[in-house]
Amino acid sequence: PLGSVPVRAWVPPAHPLVAECSGAATVEARRLLQERLVLPSRRSVSRGVIDSFIGSAGLSLGPHVECDDTGTLCALARAGRAVALMTELQPDRLVGFDIVAGEESIGGVPLVAAWRPGHFAGQELADLAERFRGFIAGSLL
Repeated sequence: PLGSVPVRAWVPPAHPLVAECSGAATVEARRLLQERLVLPSRRSVSRGVIDSFIGSAGLSLGPHVECDDTGTLCALARAGRAVALMTELQPDRLVGFDIVAGEESIGGVPLVAAWRPGHFAGQELADLAERFRGFIAGSLL
């Protein structure tokens, strides 16, 4: 495994959640569901993570907007139109929150690298996977 990219809630710096959470890195799912949300469609792996977490917390999504384009998710959040739930690592001009329900955290999308044994570029692929693992780890700090 290369790691896991967390699903996070992203808002612009002036969003009320930033002041309300007063420096905390997390937001409660129950509180988050009171906001207008934009999230990936059910075709997305990250949406499965979101739906599973919300359901296991005994909650349900209300009205929301679906979009599979990360750039559009970011733009809607930056414009203050919605809170974006996505796996983008560090979008510009947005503040991210880990999503929790009590002691439980939403988790993320697992990333793996795989290739056929004996692949002619096996070592290069292994080196690339290791560099990518470092990039992911560094991006989550």
